[in-house]
Amino acid sequence: PLLPGLDLASLPVLDLSTTSDALPGSATGDRSVVSRLVAAADGRTLGRWGEGRLVDTVLDAGGETPTVHLGIDVFLPAGTPVAAPVGGRVRIERGAVVIEAGLFDVCLAGIDPYRGLRETVAPGDDLGTVSPDGPDGLPAHVHVARVAEPGLAAPHAAVPSLSGAWLRLCPDPSSLLGLLPGHAAAPPDDAADLLARRDRVL
Repeated sequence: PLLPGLDLASLPVLDLSTTSDALPGSATGDRSVVSRLVAAADGRTLGRWGEGRLVDTVLDAGGETPTVHLGIDVFLPAGTPVAAPVGGRVRIERGAVVIEAGLFDVCLAGIDPYRGLRETVAPGDDLGTVSPDGPDGLPAHVHVARVAEPGLAAPHAAVPSLSGAWLRLCPDPSSLLGLLPGHAAAPPDDAADLLARRDRVL
């Protein structure tokens, strides 16, 4: 398990989407609101995979901004020990610990690796601790992504127009965390519901 002794399924799941009841309109592009939500959950909560995040939206942007999240965020207090969810060869890429698991890579961003971290790890081996500075300007957390194409340097989020392709390349990593599929995933868009919402607005 990624976090020995902690049942991730028991943690609350944040909704940071554009339809979240927990976020006011003023949260658009404001990642600081996430700190308040995480603090309200005692610093332990999950952020969803496949979610178009309101806090990542940039108003008046000249082009698309990457808002669709490609991993699960596990928010935990800084210093929490982190273990390898799978075995494989380890590399450090753009500050993240990447485990080459054979048919796929596991990217773990937001970890301070232990000195002397071995080149090859087995499931459950110690990797390091949760960094005080979370990735992407968010509170302390581990961004967990499953990358279906070994060696691919996947972003943490994708622009909406390319999100379908990126979500296939970075599928739901719930199983790596001992979670049921979809436990910490945004619900897929429903075409009929989207059309109904559009009609109500127009």
